[in-house]
This record gives sequence, C-alpha cells and structure tokens, in this order.
Amino acid sequence: MSSQSTPATRRLNPFLLPSDTDFRFTLLIVAVIASSITAFNSMQYDILTSSWWKATSNCIAKSQLAHPDDLTLQLQFEKRCRDAYELIQGGWILLGVVFLLLFVAVIIYWLIPSWLIWRRRLSPFTAEDDPQIMSSLNELCRESALARPPVFLSDPFNPTVGGLAFGRLGRRYVALNGGLLAQFHSNPARFHAVVRHELAHLRNNDVDKTYFAVAVSLAFVLVALIPLGVSLIDDVFFGTDFIFGLNLAWRAIGIAGYVYLALAALLRSREIHADVRASIWDGEAGALREILSKSVGGNRLSFLGFHPDPRHRLRSFDEPQRLFRLSFWDAFAAGIASTLAFPDLNALFGLLLDSQYEILTPYGASILFAPMMAGVMALGAWRSVYMARIHGTKPQGTGRLGVALGLGMILGLWLALRSAVPYIDYGSFWEWLVPSLFLFLWGSLLVVGLFFLSKWTAAGAVIWLEAARSAKSMRSAYVFSILPLTAIMALCVGFWYFFWFQRYEGVYTIIRLSGGIVPVMDRVIGSSCAFWVFLSLWAFPLSARFFRRNEIVIENARLEKDPPPLRLKSLEPTRAGLAILIGVVSAILALALMTVIRLGARFTLAEAAYTDMAWKDGYLKSQIALAILFQLGAALAASIWVKRLGWAHGLFAAFVAGGVITLGFVGLVELGDCWSIFSLGGVGGVCANVFDPILIGFLGGYMVNWGTFLSIPVAVIASKVASWIRR
Repeated sequence: MSSQSTPATRRLNPFLLPSDTDFRFTLLIVAVIASSITAFNSMQYDILTSSWWKATSNCIAKSQLAHPDDLTLQLQFEKRCRDAYELIQGGWILLGVVFLLLFVAVIIYWLIPSWLIWRRRLSPFTAEDDPQIMSSLNELCRESALARPPVFLSDPFNPTVGGLAFGRLGRRYVALNGGLLAQFHSNPARFHAVVRHELAHLRNNDVDKTYFAVAVSLAFVLVALIPLGVSLIDDVFFGTDFIFGLNLAWRAIGIAGYVYLALAALLRSREIHADVRASIWDGEAGALREILSKSVGGNRLSFLGFHPDPRHRLRSFDEPQRLFRLSFWDAFAAGIASTLAFPDLNALFGLLLDSQYEILTPYGASILFAPMMAGVMALGAWRSVYMARIHGTKPQGTGRLGVALGLGMILGLWLALRSAVPYIDYGSFWEWLVPSLFLFLWGSLLVVGLFFLSKWTAAGAVIWLEAARSAKSMRSAYVFSILPLTAIMALCVGFWYFFWFQRYEGVYTIIRLSGGIVPVMDRVIGSSCAFWVFLSLWAFPLSARFFRRNEIVIENARLEKDPPPLRLKSLEPTRAGLAILIGVVSAILALALMTVIRLGARFTLAEAAYTDMAWKDGYLKSQIALAILFQLGAALAASIWVKRLGWAHGLFAAFVAGGVITLGFVGLVELGDCWSIFSLGGVGGVCANVFDPILIGFLGGYMVNWGTFLSIPVAVIASKVASWIRR
C-alpha cells in the first residue's frame, strides 16, 4: 500500500485515541500540581526555617533532660521529637497543594459561568425570540447527538459572527453573538457552521476540561505564584545571598511561563479538535472550511496565543491525520512536568516517612508521576502505529519521543526551585568536572533507556492493535499497555533518580561500601523487581496472541456520517510455542552437560578437593556461567528463526531456558542427598526437599535475571541482522 495520503486516509478520525486536548489537560494539571509543590516547599522553608531551628534546639534540650547519661536514648528521643515537627512541615505542603489550591480552583470553576453571563450581559434565547432560529438550533443539537442540549443565550449587542460554549458540571451554555444571529437569515450556512463548531466543544467534552484548567491556572497564580513572588522579592533584595535569590527567581519565572504555555496549548488544541468534529456534520467542503480559509493572522509567536494559527488550523481541518502526531515538544513538556516536583517530593516523603524508609523516597515521586510518563509514551506509540498500519508503513518517530521525554525530565529536575540550593561548593574546576561528568553520563543513560523503552512500547502496540475488534477494544488495549509501562517506569525511573539524587559523591560512597560496582549491579539485576521487568519485556508483546484476530475492525474510523468500518488484515502471527521449544531444548542440553561435569568431578577428584569451599564457589560460578551461555544461545536461535518480533521470542526463549535450568540444577544438587553418586558434599543417603525455594530464588537471580539481561543485546542485534539479511 502506498504511503501517500489518499482521500480514504486523509480524513481519519483522531478521536479514536485520546486527543491532544485530553493530553494537554492532563499535562497542565500535572504541571500546576508539580509547580505548586515546589513553590509551597520553597515558601515553607522561608516561613518555617527559624521555627525549625528553634524546634530542633528544643528537642536537643529535652533529650538531654530526659536521658542525661545515655547518648543513644538521647538520639532516639530527639528523633521522635523532630519527626513530630517534620510532619507539620509535610502537612504545610499537602495543605497548600491538595486542599487550598484545589479548593480555590473548584470555587473559580463553579463561578466562571455566572461571571461570564453577568459580564457579557447574556440573556436566554428561546423560541419567543425567533422560532425559526430556535427550531434550527434544536435540529443542530439532534444532529450532534448530545445527551442533553445546552441552554442557548444571546449577546445581541455583540456584532461579531461568533459564539461561546461554556458551563460547568450539569449545566452547559452556548452564547450566540448578535452578529451570528443576523447571519441566520442572510447566510444560514455560515450560521450553521459556527453553531456546529460550538456544539462540537460539547460533543468533545472539552468544556469542563477547559474551564477547570483555566480555574486551576488562576488558583495557581493566586495561591502559589503571588505568595512565592513576594517571598522571592525578599530573598533577592533583602536576603543574605543575592545569587541564591536570583537562582530561585529565574526558576520561578520559568515555571510560571511553563504553566502559561501549557494552558495556551490546551486552548488552541480544543479549537482545532472542535473544527474537526464539526466537519463531520458540516462537510469537508462546507461553510466552516470557507470561514477557516478566509481567516488571517498567525506568526511565529502564535504558540503564545490562546487561538491557533489560522494556517495550522486549516491544514488540520483538511488533514486530520496530522492530529495523530505527538510532537517532540509535547513529549518534552511532559517530561518537564513529570520531574519538576521530584526534588521537593523527595524531601516531602523524607519528612513524612520514618528514617528507616527514607531510601524509598525517590520511588514515591516516580510512582506518582509514572502513569503520566507512561501515558504520554504509550499515546505517541499507539498513534504512530495506528497511522503506519493504515498506510502500510513502519511506525516512525517513536524513539525520538522517548528522547524528548528524557531530556524534558532532566530539565524539570534542573528547573525545580529546590535545585537552586547548591549541593556542594566545589573549590576548583577539576573538583566540579568529575561530578558533572557523572550527571551527564547518568542523564544520557536515562535518555537512551527511554529511547529503547519507547521503541518497545511501539512494538507491543503493533501486536496489540491486532486484538482490536472495535474502536472501544482498541482504546482498552491502549489503556492496558499503560499498566506494564507504568510499572517499569516507576521502578526504573525511581532507581535512576535515587542515584541522580545521591550525586557522584553519594554513588561513590555506596559503591565503595558495597565492595565495588559489580556487587551493586548484582544486587540490582538479581533483585525480584528486575525479574518482573525482564518478564514484562517479552510477556507484554507476546501475550497479545491470545486475543489476536485475523482481521482488525475499527468502526467510525473516518470522519464521515455513518462511515463503513475500517478493515485491516492482521500480519504474520507470533510463534511463542517455538520460543518455548528452543528454550526447553537449550535447558536440556545445559543440564545434560552439568550432569556430566558433576559426575566427572565426583569420580575424578578426591573428596577433599570437591568438598573444599573455594572449589565449591568456583564450581557454582562456572555452572551459572554455563547456564547463561546456553540462555544466550537460546536467545540467538529464537531471534534469528522467528521473523516477527524475533527479539521478543529470543528473550522468551532465554527466560524459559533460565527457569528450566534453575529448577534442573537445584534438583541435581538436592539429588545428592538421595544418591551419593550425585553428591559433592560427601553426605548422601538422606533425601531432602528436591526443589528448595530458597535455593531456587538465589540461583534464579543469577541464572534467570542475569541470563535474560545479557540476552537483551544478543536478541536485539540478532533480530535486526536476520531481518536485514531476509530483505
């Protein structure tokens, strides 16, 4: 199929997946909450610092009075005393963000309709004013299939040809300007086009999103930004550290500008999507397109305005497929919002959690914002995959969305107000260079990791799209894809931020205390969390085979009245059974070789040799290495053999091989307690638990986790090379 747009594909329905309006609404809410957290945290330090020092001094004095002769009890008493005060500090931030900010936002949202009616002096428009117009309005409401028609209001003294859809929960209004009402008799097509555009806002359910976004933004200005500005004026002009105050000030300005741009993007997006929705009723070449084609204006600074560039608006009307593209800057902005509050949330959880759980604080922030990061990545992947599937091409640009998200996350950490606090005052350039290089390399690791994670998400979307029996099931598959992606991002981003937060000095200390970088990697890769991450890498794409259909059927795929369903043939099925077979065969071969080695050691070495602890340690490591080697072989064979998603089949084969080898090796060890011929410990004769769960968990961390981890590059490279050779 040609990759060029045809009339059948140009007018594709962009509402099958969450629209840009939904995405930007979520982005704005997350951005405001994150910005408010960092603002309130900054203010609480200004307001409560003196109180904190006083409380700390009181706690020390009380601990000395309570336990004058026992330093340990003094420290315990002091900690309990400070914990109570830290709860107050944490409560200050939660009170400001969760209650005060949202309370003010809800009040503003609820009052906006009444304020608009009062300010514009709107009055109800009924059949008594003009029965013909009212009859036409009722017909347009039925055409738009609204569950409940709005209340029409008139603005008779406004000469412009326009209207306004607004309201709140349970109450919708459409204001009709005097110039628009006059068009009904002189140019009814133009009248219908404008009304359809306003009704499209209601059909798109963007009224509540829009006005709540406006309310949240205003509440942010009133509750957080203005008090923060007053606090920063004191820091800059009257504080003891002018540079520190200036660092806070420019970051606050950047955060305010970011929230403004997020709101402006939302308002522009809703207008474009209302045009596209209205085109279903007005027609591709109707009066609405004529209005848009005659619009003038727009420039390079249109991204600062609340209305879209007329040229972009017309292009989106003619080619709605443009709305499927999630831009680099959208993902970049999402990255900023997702980590803007990380440093402050880390401090907040440190205040609220007991000190023994403070190591988990970086994961708290990643868990809160992981759904948003995963949703953005999945949305970009699914849109790209859907468009590519229709045009018969490969998905394009999915990796760059991961890069954009990663770069935005790094900028968000840098933009946070808490980042203005200097970590260490380095005495020279060379002392600063090494820690800075560490942050650069660690940040680069995040960007590269998100690049491949975005590619993985797209690969899974390609398979899961074939499970779609309808537009609803496609949305369900999209939502399902967010779940494993959220879990992976929560774990991996939390781990990444933990070391970012520790900086070079902390990481160096951790590695030194752990005995080197290898033991640290061993603890990470051999952990149970890593096990579930490795399992998800192959399980998510391959599990779609249980729901796969021979034909993809999507209703309402085109922007037409009652369009026929879109039907697409599914591609070549996956071959999970073959991957299992390769894994099992590899495991049998590995276990056979392990058995030969074990028997050879039993009969060729003296008992003093194979019962020596140093020899046993070397023997165990050699068997783990042997298991990993056979897993790599299984991954290589499956990745080359299977044409579609060869890398996923390779990881699955390696995982199966690792699991079977682990169970077989544990059984082989335990058989030594039943038959002395298998014993390398000189015991034998007493059968024990053949499958010891503790031993399985210990060896599985090495054989399964490390084998799968090392199989990733092998499977990906082998799959790419095999695909290139088949061409």
